[in-house]
Amino acid sequence: MRQSILLLGMLVISAGLEAQTDTPKGMIMEEGEWRVPTPVTALRALRESPGSADAVSAAIAVLRQKFESRPIAELDAFAEELAQLMREDSGATAIGAGSIPHRAGMVMKDASEGVPYTGAKDAFVRLYESYDDRTSRGADMALFEVFRTGGEDYVRELFDASEERPPCSSPVPVTDAVGRPVLDSDGRMILTEPENPCPNATTWCQAGLLLLSIGEGPDPMLWRHRCQLQRGGSPAKTTPLSLYFAYPR
Repeated sequence: MRQSILLLGMLVISAGLEAQTDTPKGMIMEEGEWRVPTPVTALRALRESPGSADAVSAAIAVLRQKFESRPIAELDAFAEELAQLMREDSGATAIGAGSIPHRAGMVMKDASEGVPYTGAKDAFVRLYESYDDRTSRGADMALFEVFRTGGEDYVRELFDASEERPPCSSPVPVTDAVGRPVLDSDGRMILTEPENPCPNATTWCQAGLLLLSIGEGPDPMLWRHRCQLQRGGSPAKTTPLSLYFAYPR
């Protein structure tokens, strides 16, 4: 009898796992049921669970029209909402929201995954141009997404139109007449304040680095001296996120 109960339990668990496996990727759980996502429900899921794979898959499914067709204007509006999530959060939510239009635009061999969404680049260009400070971390992330969603020409034009800055420099100790470091009242070395400190946050540096990742743009050593030269060669902690993503280290 006990063996029969165990066997029955195993069958129930197996059936449950099979049902989960059979659920199409991209469906969203609502009120205990798997349902076809809409822009509203997918966005709500992303806000409630930024790191959820189900929420990300649902948003991608919407943009790719995996389950149902939608007017392009509605898809573009949804992409704009995803771009705005990048402005609201600089952490996992922003990175996840930025990855969705990119992944939605990829060409898939499996026709059941829907059709590639083609409006991602324009959404990210609008996001990038909405920043007053184009060298801020948020703008930098937006430019990175422009670049990897087909906006290479936009980045090339931005680089060509940008002003190349003088070499940047790091703070160095102030020394006395015999070369000894000058200390403050707490015994710490007094450092100079460079006129052009590293890293050099400019559009020339940002766009140039993205182009370097595909073998274009400025000479790598020129870029390093203009933008990120550090004693010991280690990048400063304030280097924007997209620089870490784009440049081979």
